[in-house]
Amino acid sequence: MTLVNVYFDTSALNHLHDDPQSNKLVQFLSSSDPLVRISQHNIDEISTTTDGVRRTSLLEMAKRLSCGSRPLAHCGEILERSLKSFIQGDSEMVVSTANDGLWTVINDPGIITEEAQQCLRSSNKHKEQLFRETVENIRSDLIRSLAQGSSYRPETQKFF
Repeated sequence: MTLVNVYFDTSALNHLHDDPQSNKLVQFLSSSDPLVRISQHNIDEISTTTDGVRRTSLLEMAKRLSCGSRPLAHCGEILERSLKSFIQGDSEMVVSTANDGLWTVINDPGIITEEAQQCLRSSNKHKEQLFRETVENIRSDLIRSLAQGSSYRPETQKFF
């Protein structure tokens, strides 16, 4: 079973907070399989909310969503910790043995055949196409959402 982590951008937290079904959605999200993660960045942004009542309510919602778990650190702090760990010899930072082919190629670049290159090009092209299609879907929904106001809710399932 794969553990699913959900990370909300602060603007999504604001929209969730303002949704008429907010309490039900928060209850569902905090009691379902996905683990909702809140970051220090979310807390920093929410803390700048000028309306004290809203700020408190947003922070309380963030705490409920994350089931009281501590916020994720800032990206820079995570990178710094990772690099320090790597420098100290943490092997978790390197490519796993499941990707031994990558290590083999680095050590013997001459083994890359034309067939392997074609396969990689095809795979990369497919990944790029999926990315472009996702961006296009998001872009059209975002434009429609902005045009229709806050009542429009895109179907997020189609992006995943």
